[in-house]
Amino acid sequence: MRYQSIDDLFSQAINWAASGSQDVSFYGNCIGEGRLCLRKSSVIYRQREYSSISITGVTVPKELRGQGRYSRFLDALESSNKFGAREHSCISNPRLREKYLREGLIEVQKGLIIKILNEALSEEFVIKNDITPFMLPAPRKNLKSKKKVNTRAFLSKNDK
Repeated sequence: MRYQSIDDLFSQAINWAASGSQDVSFYGNCIGEGRLCLRKSSVIYRQREYSSISITGVTVPKELRGQGRYSRFLDALESSNKFGAREHSCISNPRLREKYLREGLIEVQKGLIIKILNEALSEEFVIKNDITPFMLPAPRKNLKSKKKVNTRAFLSKNDK
């Protein structure tokens, strides 16, 4: 959707995030090449799964940069108290990445930086060990060779 200003775009994104809408993503742009891409998601950190808001893309128009608009947007997003974490992915601006790290955000893997907002909005993440065994398929005949492959060699004693 196209908005009149970056402030209108940020305002609508805050409303979307706080609304509990079933839409899992928000995409918008505004006059002056501003854009914003958000996604409701979850992130796992230290064996906890957090509901999260993922910022996958943001561009503030050049003439409006350095005025604190994006910082105010992030503050409003956090104060909505709807998410356990805020995550940033696809950061192409190295200065923005360094800013996040200086502010104490955590780089959990290359290209993914998170900020824990609310421990209460997380659950213990349990890795289940009930892996179901499976059988490998019989090897296919080598197309270059006319030699047959002995599939019985792949079967265990119990399978015969």
